[in-house]
Amino acid sequence: MSDPMASDPLARRPAGSAVRAVRFPTTTRAIRSLGGVRLPREYAVVVDAEHVGFVGRGGEVLWDLPASAVNAVSVGETRSSPPFPQVALAIVLRVHTGAGTTDLPIVPVSDDGTRSLTWHDDEVRALAQRLAQALGIDI
Repeated sequence: MSDPMASDPLARRPAGSAVRAVRFPTTTRAIRSLGGVRLPREYAVVVDAEHVGFVGRGGEVLWDLPASAVNAVSVGETRSSPPFPQVALAIVLRVHTGAGTTDLPIVPVSDDGTRSLTWHDDEVRALAQRLAQALGIDI
């Protein structure tokens, strides 16, 4: 029998410290521009005292950035480019580095991981607020 703790990246995290997400082309581009790695299809964004970590299903940190580099958190749409244009609702982290500012869109899914979120879901703002509070930023 498999252990649900082993396959759930949020199970070992403090409540309210993470957001489930799915890979999106604009997220991949932003992370690449920040020197990060290609993320798996499903991952979680986890905030701890000093880092924003991108965590895989097994709980391993795939990539992280200093929490102090995140200047703002907002909710908006992110649009990918042709040949396969898509639009998704995203929690956008504004990340400042020595090279400038990059908007890093996080495309959230419900806390149970079963559905994509839309503007009609109050949960989106709650998830953005959760990340902002963990980062000590006003939204």
